Amino acid sequence: MTSPRTASTRRSNIAAWAVVALLVIASVAGALVSHARAGDARDLSGPVIQEVTIEGMRFSPARIEADASTPVVLKITNNDDRNHDLKIGSHYSGIIAPGTTVVRDFGTYSTNTQGWCTMASHKSRGMVYDVVMAD
Repeated sequence: MTSPRTASTRRSNIAAWAVVALLVIASVAGALVSHARAGDARDLSGPVIQEVTIEGMRFSPARIEADASTPVVLKITNNDDRNHDLKIGSHYSGIIAPGTTVVRDFGTYSTNTQGWCTMASHKSRGMVYDVVMAD
C-alpha cells in the first residue's frame, strides 16, 4: 500500500517531468521555426525573388540573370510527383517534396554558374539551372 506522502511525491515528480518535457518541446519547436524562417522571403531585404517551378525533369525558368552584388533568391515550387532539389555552388535547397514550395538564398556569384538537381541521374536528364552574370 502506498502512503499519501509517496503518492504526492510521485505526482510532483510526474508534474515536474511534464514541465521539463514541454520546455524541451517548446525549445525545439522554436529552433525549427527560426531555421525555417531563415529561408523565408519576408526575412530578406533587397534581393529580387525569382519564382521557379519544377515539372517533370525541368526547372522553369531554367536561368536567372544576376549581378555580383545581388543574391540569387529562388522561390521553388515542386509541381512534380517526385522529390527534387537544387544545388548551386556551395548552396543547397534541401529536398523539395512534391507539392512543396521553398524559398532559398543561394548567395552571390561573380561568374556564370550552373546548378542542378542532385537526385540520381536528374542532372544528366536536363535538370540544370543557370546563373548568368548581367553585362
